[in-house]
Amino acid sequence: MSAYTALHTSQVYVPYYNHERIKLKLKGLSPVEYRMKNTA
Repeated sequence: MSAYTALHTSQVYVPYYNHERIKLKLKGLSPVEYRMKNTA
């Protein structure tokens, strides 16, 4: 894997992982949604 490919992959995956991926342990919310709900 080239450095460019690794960088591009991480730039695509990290936002998905934090904003779109739902987690059953977090009551079906994404990590960001869960944090926002519990800090409001």
